[in-house]
Amino acid sequence: MEKIKKALDQAREQRYSYEKVVSNTEQRKANRQLGKKNGFAQQISSFNPDPWILEKNRIINNSSRKEVVQPFKVLRTRLMHIAQEKDWSTIAVLSPTKDDGKTTVAINLALSIAKGLHHNALLLDLDLITPSVHSYFDYLPEYGLDDYFENDIALNQILVSPGIENLAIAPTVRPLQGSSEYLASDKSAALIAEAKKYNPDALILLDLPPILVSDDAIAISPFIDAVLLVIREGSTTKKDIQRSLELLSSINIAGVVLNDSIEPTELGYY
Repeated sequence: MEKIKKALDQAREQRYSYEKVVSNTEQRKANRQLGKKNGFAQQISSFNPDPWILEKNRIINNSSRKEVVQPFKVLRTRLMHIAQEKDWSTIAVLSPTKDDGKTTVAINLALSIAKGLHHNALLLDLDLITPSVHSYFDYLPEYGLDDYFENDIALNQILVSPGIENLAIAPTVRPLQGSSEYLASDKSAALIAEAKKYNPDALILLDLPPILVSDDAIAISPFIDAVLLVIREGSTTKKDIQRSLELLSSINIAGVVLNDSIEPTELGYY
């Protein structure tokens, strides 16, 4: 009897040791499997954007043509593959300068992920200099991330869904002075941590100001896994790209999106 008791105790110790050394990656995968059962729709308020407004603002919707939708399917699949391979959960979308289309890409990528891969996407509008994500939906939210930083409004009061089960958006309503200081702060780190905890399955996309316009992307870089760089054909110069890559040299590059390409192909983006 003593030998049996000793063997049972030893088995319990081994099991406890095994459970203790489960890797963060395995735990995150388990959380993602749990998260897949829980979309955002039942957790946050939602709104229904006008399809005409979406079409006007080049946001994919149920009426969008195949040649508009397909490039984002390709982009989302490639990005999800590398994110899963590298165990990345936070991807910043930015561009060298303004008017390169980074916000449009960020929104459409989030929509594509939520609609087609049975994953959740969470889009944070952290362009605190020129916030605009909500305007693409012609929607004025009650709260924004500006309220999170200045007035301690909780993230779950800010998140909204544009009528899509697996997509949540945290808009920013008002520009904030000293944006890079906010993004470098402990509060920014807490925001990312809270977003991860809110839905472990979600790939978190951050819309950030252009890299050559401010130091915001550098400020928040310790809290993100990688960046997706959006450049525009006929607009972004080689010098802009080189300077951007120099500034991003210490940050993982998930990929580069060529926007507004004139290449005659079915997969051309606009």
